[in-house]
Amino acid sequence: MEFRIYHVTRKVGHHNSMLDDALYGSPEAREPDWALTNPGLYIQRVKNELAKVNSGLDDVLYLLREKGYEVSNPQLTDNLPSLEDAHAHVFHRFHYRHFTYVEKLSHLLEDHSPEDIDLNYSKAMRQKNVLLAAREDLMATLVRFTAYAENKQ
Repeated sequence: MEFRIYHVTRKVGHHNSMLDDALYGSPEAREPDWALTNPGLYIQRVKNELAKVNSGLDDVLYLLREKGYEVSNPQLTDNLPSLEDAHAHVFHRFHYRHFTYVEKLSHLLEDHSPEDIDLNYSKAMRQKNVLLAAREDLMATLVRFTAYAENKQ
């Protein structure tokens, strides 16, 4: 189960690297990445993962506020980056452990009130930052692969 936690988010760097190879050439000959051969399916998975990241971020921010912590509420918009900015984006390298705390908190919120949940402030703030970085990666990926799919047709 642990390797399914935010799987799409953890692999966006790899798929974007394969996209770079397809767009700009690669020094190695290799099989095309599945995300390049079926960009429509990959785009749908990225959109689903983006919704999951947004939900996890909402959970973390909600718990922080309910516990009385002053947290800056990031100005989240659905505005996607430009294609130029998306191509310039530097992708993060995530491990499944980067997302275990939000998974735990989200599951606890299903059955418990915020008062019943023991929240570690430092871990929650780190989780917030990880989710914000993941969100940026997914949005840049969405723009890049959408443009790729449109040009492929």
